[in-house]
Amino acid sequence: MKNYYTNLSAEILSVAQSNGDSSSLRRQLYFTRADKLEKNLNTDDLKKTFWINIYYAYFLILKKENVNQDRIKTFKRIRIAGTAISLNDIEFGILKKSTLRVGTIHFENPFYSKFVKKMSISEMDYRIHFVIQSITLKKILFNFYDIDLLHEQLQETMKHFISQKIIKVPSFK
Repeated sequence: MKNYYTNLSAEILSVAQSNGDSSSLRRQLYFTRADKLEKNLNTDDLKKTFWINIYYAYFLILKKENVNQDRIKTFKRIRIAGTAISLNDIEFGILKKSTLRVGTIHFENPFYSKFVKKMSISEMDYRIHFVIQSITLKKILFNFYDIDLLHEQLQETMKHFISQKIIKVPSFK
């Protein structure tokens, strides 16, 4: 099942990965109407695919633009459907179901914009945490996430991330 917006997100990501100019593609997203985006991203899988690709693309774009590393996730530089959002808005507001991070604790955030709340997935998928961490640590397995392969890609990313983080403890025999 191909979707215009998931394809557009993959195309923006592809251009960002090759250090190309994605401004004309990003302009399409900016001028998209929010209700049209919501209508076309009508399942959690479509939303996850679209927003993971957008997160990854903008992470690369912002790094290329030399945005201060301390502010890269909070900088509201991403413009979609006439709304400015940040990587944190995508990660915690959309992909992690409108959560607010206070230290290491997450709460439902009542202060997210109407746009972020509309775009938010309806059911939390904990594999997304591993995808986001893989992107920020530059240990990503896939060039882009595909709606037809999403569950397999999320599962593989989670397994790969966990296997990389396992520390072998010496045996005490």
